[in-house]
Amino acid sequence: MAITGLLLIPVALLSLGGIPTDFPWQAPALTAVTQLLNAVGALFLVMALARGKATIVAPTTNALAPALTVIISLVVYQTLPSPYAAVGIVLALVGSTLMVYSDEKRGEAVTEGAQVSTAERAGT
Repeated sequence: MAITGLLLIPVALLSLGGIPTDFPWQAPALTAVTQLLNAVGALFLVMALARGKATIVAPTTNALAPALTVIISLVVYQTLPSPYAAVGIVLALVGSTLMVYSDEKRGEAVTEGAQVSTAERAGT
């Protein structure tokens, strides 16, 4: 994906009619930083999916991404979220927490059931 973006730079410059004299060099720098953060995020997502259960990782990342964006904007812009955004953040955090704990409890119950089943089979 990044290679394709780099290969299309000449096409973008040709569509502009060459390099303009008043070209804002902040735009490519911000684009590079954004792509770097995107690559790091994708790496962490792949690592989380490799080490955790997809039924937990996928919904959690989808639910918490907007909440993280609002929290970062709180730090950067030093403003409070709207009441709807605050309720959404709290609901996303509570929902993700409940989902993780319920899945862990279900996993413990399945493990205990398998141990009892194995012990019953060994006893017969």
